[in-house]
Amino acid sequence: MSAASAQTVPNPAAGRWRLVGGLRRFVPGLTWSDTSRNRLDVEIAIFRGRLDERRRRHEGAQWVDEVEGLLARAESSGWDVDGGWAYFNAAVRASVPGFTDADRVAERIALRNEAEAKLTGWRRATVRDLLERRGEDDEILQKAMQIRDDSGGNEFRKLSLARSQIAVASVELLLALAAALALELAAPVSLKDDPADAPHRIWALVFLFGVIGGCISVIQQRRVWARVPEMVGDALITATRPLSGGAAALVSYPLIASGVLAGAKVDSVAAVLGVAFAAGFSERWVVRAAASLGGGDSKATSRDARESPP
Repeated sequence: MSAASAQTVPNPAAGRWRLVGGLRRFVPGLTWSDTSRNRLDVEIAIFRGRLDERRRRHEGAQWVDEVEGLLARAESSGWDVDGGWAYFNAAVRASVPGFTDADRVAERIALRNEAEAKLTGWRRATVRDLLERRGEDDEILQKAMQIRDDSGGNEFRKLSLARSQIAVASVELLLALAAALALELAAPVSLKDDPADAPHRIWALVFLFGVIGGCISVIQQRRVWARVPEMVGDALITATRPLSGGAAALVSYPLIASGVLAGAKVDSVAAVLGVAFAAGFSERWVVRAAASLGGGDSKATSRDARESPP
């Protein structure tokens, strides 16, 4: 692929980057992408200097056009910083035929040490086995580099997924807080009132406090050590978790009236809202209370509550 053909390939991510280019200066949550983009641009510029030297030693080599095309895609990746890094790493691997003997030795040593320090399982074993082989050195070195790069890409994708899920929960948290404050300002409810005498709009506050608890639970418990498919599957759970927290809070309200929430002294609106928040943060309390209403075995109930996700 030539650099000219790569430049003509449509890139929707580049359009999104131009669209939000001004916003990233004012929205703190977007500064991570700004920093990553700058670092990628610096790495591309440094690599181009090395590439010019290698191009002079290998004038007309086919791999040069391939590298130029991949670098052009990395430069035009815009908002898709992860994709940009993938193109850049592919360009570095494609330039291996232009390495000097010293470059190859240094890369092999770095790969061996990095595999021992950072890679695990089959990736570490495969890189180790590849580097011990001889013959077709460039292809073997490129394969070992690809395994290393794929592992690093997965780690950054995990961070990106966790960051996006936290961002969704944060937006939901802000909306719930704004709604709760607006409701309280428009129609105040005394926190000292007896729950039995509270107006019907307390149901809305109970739901919102459950949503708030669910949002905080998501933000605190995001997993960055899980496998990428699991984190992708968690995206829907993240979006709906605050709603399930609100539902658990609504269920907790009649359970309060029934007196089955053991250990909770609920004699005021403030206590009701506190229970609603706790129910949204973790449904285990509500599940345990609901099971006790059905007359289930207490040991089984406690076990189910421990095994249920937060």
